[in-house]
Amino acid sequence: MRKILKLSFAFLLCLLYTASVFAAQQLPADVVEKKKEGWYFTGLPLVNYTTDDGFGFGARVYFYDNGPKDGENFANEPYSIQLYGQFYMTLLGYHYHEINLDYYNMFGTNLRLKSALVLDMNKNANFYGVGAKTTSQGLTDNLGNSYDTMKDYEDAFLNGTHSKYDKYQYIKPNYFADVYGDITDQFTWVAGFRIAYWDLSSWEGKKYDGDVQDPTRLDDENPYGKDGALYNTLRMGIAWNTLDYEPDPRAGFNIDYSLETSQKWLGSESYYFRNTIGARYYFTPWKPLTFAVRLGYTSSQLDMPFYEMNYFAFPYARQQGLGGNRTLRGFPSNRFVAKTMTMGNLEVRYSFAEWTPGSERFEFKVVAFYDSGNAYDDPFHPIYKPRFGDYQHCGGGGLVIAWNQATLVHFYFGASKETTAISVDFMHAIQ
Repeated sequence: MRKILKLSFAFLLCLLYTASVFAAQQLPADVVEKKKEGWYFTGLPLVNYTTDDGFGFGARVYFYDNGPKDGENFANEPYSIQLYGQFYMTLLGYHYHEINLDYYNMFGTNLRLKSALVLDMNKNANFYGVGAKTTSQGLTDNLGNSYDTMKDYEDAFLNGTHSKYDKYQYIKPNYFADVYGDITDQFTWVAGFRIAYWDLSSWEGKKYDGDVQDPTRLDDENPYGKDGALYNTLRMGIAWNTLDYEPDPRAGFNIDYSLETSQKWLGSESYYFRNTIGARYYFTPWKPLTFAVRLGYTSSQLDMPFYEMNYFAFPYARQQGLGGNRTLRGFPSNRFVAKTMTMGNLEVRYSFAEWTPGSERFEFKVVAFYDSGNAYDDPFHPIYKPRFGDYQHCGGGGLVIAWNQATLVHFYFGASKETTAISVDFMHAIQ
């Protein structure tokens, strides 16, 4: 493993050394034409809902700087600076407060910085177990009884002293910073770090709705990381990117690879590696209609805590899976979690209207999607023991509103064999 780490850092140094002058792809002509000049604010109250977290409220305020129309990079970048602050909480005890910066050509260099300071808290985080069993055995209670649907499971078991059987609580302050640089106009390297502290607790012995809760699945399975810890990670990666407009692509592809590692010498209490490979493709046969496809694979080795397993660590955006509004949109968040996970997504987007009150611009799109994924205990099982019958599938649709092109809000409804899920949130799922 030390050899892998040394080779990986050597590879990163080579990329840094060979990085060339920034030469991003040209944005589509109609996007440049509609793009606002200079700086501006967008913001809106957050009145959100997801099946996992319930009704939420708060606010998010964006600051954008696009620079002048005759600026060197006006036609090459979606924006020069995007900065937003968010306060958000839900009735089911989920809090996500954040300050987030995305800065192209940082301080006049040819580098891009993405960074965020986050306070993440949840009284009802999902834990349905870890491993290939999560996709092969379905919903099970503490005695091993199986249920076909979430409703059957809730009616027969998730009540009284077992109401919180699949839940746990955490508080996670964290900070990350990722730097991106171009090797050519299509190849980009990324290097970054993340600092996070997990404070976890079980619902066992706590009261809910008048009932003292029995041991939960977290107590029964006792996964690695149950007690929480400080974990710091380094990551590096590379991407082949030909997308025409990153926040809302209509053409091009992105193929990427990233390596994350947590080490004791970084101050972490865990020692692990994670490899993630992703591919996205966008195709617009005629202007209002866009097809989006994504494939993803992630695999971790050594002692990764269960609460870190549930991520696809793509270079441009870490996304939770499998389940929730970014991966399998017809299942609860983190419904299927394992050391190795695969997923595939297909989405059709149709732009049917634009509205331009004053200097603002809103574009409206209907979307339809199909998602699939599986969980494995071995990094090579997706090839040698694929278990196609255990792949989990869901589909659905919704609406996406693009505000001044770069701020997107989605409304999704997804359905699977187990349950349905609703999400009102920011950005496309396939990003």
